[in-house]
Amino acid sequence: KKLERRIQRVAIEERKRLAVELHDSVGQQLTGLAYLLHSTARDLAESNPGAATDLKAAAHIAMAAISSCRSIARGLAPLVEFRGELLPALAYMAERLNELGGPRFCTIVPGVPLPALEPMAADHLYGIAQEACSNALRHSGATTVTLRLECIDDVVVLTIDDDGVGFSWDSTEARSGFGTKTLTFRADLIGADIDTGPGKDSGTRVRCQYRIRTSETAVQ
Repeated sequence: KKLERRIQRVAIEERKRLAVELHDSVGQQLTGLAYLLHSTARDLAESNPGAATDLKAAAHIAMAAISSCRSIARGLAPLVEFRGELLPALAYMAERLNELGGPRFCTIVPGVPLPALEPMAADHLYGIAQEACSNALRHSGATTVTLRLECIDDVVVLTIDDDGVGFSWDSTEARSGFGTKTLTFRADLIGADIDTGPGKDSGTRVRCQYRIRTSETAVQ
């Protein structure tokens, strides 16, 4: 278990390093290139309209490459652009999922500040939320999916509820089909407890509880 967690930690740090390089280094260089192309195109608009048109097209290609860099960086390390903070990352994920036109995803803002989590814990909690939302999107038939992140004493609790059709939770096949193996694997890596089952009124609830370590004291 210790070796597995260490390998995971190293992998997360390497993905973050690559994401930062793409977002900050390559992304900034492409931004500078796009600005230069746009500026030169304006200067040539009257004297050489054909060249100006070509430069504008090249600038659009550079802007598309910037967008690709950001998307790849977000896929490698979703929390990097949010400075490692989990709540705004979850809110952004909900916004993106709402663009798909399926169930409505929403996040509930906690009434108290959340502690700053160690990177590995934050990454895996995000991954759990992402997997649970993906499952709800594909299988639940829900109209609303709610993400809640709160801190109760020294435990961070992540809950994902949907109002869909739910499953027969006595069925082993249903539990494994819902992706519980992936959810459990992520929870185990950070020493969290996770439970997947019926919601309070209907649908499905995924609830993960992560006990804060003494070193995680800063406030987001």
